[in-house]
Amino acid sequence: MSNRNRIFKAYLDDQRQSLQAPLASVLAFSESLLELAVISQSADLKADVKKVAKAASTMTEMLGSISMFSQDSQTELSLLRHDLRNAIGLVDGFSDMLLEDCDDTEAGEFFRQIRHQSRLFQGRLEQFTLGDDGKAASDPIAAIFKSFKRGIIRDDREHMAASILVVDDSDSSRDLLAHQLQRQNFMVIEAASGERCLEIMRSAEPDLVLLD
Repeated sequence: MSNRNRIFKAYLDDQRQSLQAPLASVLAFSESLLELAVISQSADLKADVKKVAKAASTMTEMLGSISMFSQDSQTELSLLRHDLRNAIGLVDGFSDMLLEDCDDTEAGEFFRQIRHQSRLFQGRLEQFTLGDDGKAASDPIAAIFKSFKRGIIRDDREHMAASILVVDDSDSSRDLLAHQLQRQNFMVIEAASGERCLEIMRSAEPDLVLLD
């Protein structure tokens, strides 16, 4: 291995550790939350905290692939960014819902700390490049999940309840989006596959279909 390659590998290891650090904090805060009576005694709150922890754990494992990157791995980095944005969107979404649903002061501080670590992670992820800023700027998957991270924009105008079909093979993603839509008084139908989606569209005729 050339000296240049050794330097690049050391850079990748440093970036991986930098990205994993906020996720380790999210896991630690999640474990602390699960020890609180207000969380452990509520099946719904406990389940949502576990989803946050699972997303953080999944992202930590995904980051292991960084060590295999080369300076020509822009496509692989783009795909990794997409998957990480998907997972961190779950952390943000469930943390926001937990903050709304749980009025416990101690738990609320943990939720805010998780959101802070999430922002730290996202900032580091956006800064991570393979040394070619031109390619990084043209990341073809960069904007795929921005609307998800921002959440669903509320429309305060009066409207009739619309039916929305949410199609996603990820149970956590589908559950989170359904929760957000139901809070805005939409009628939500869920499907985990394209086949089931077609069946529902023929029978229920939803007003809108959201596909992953």
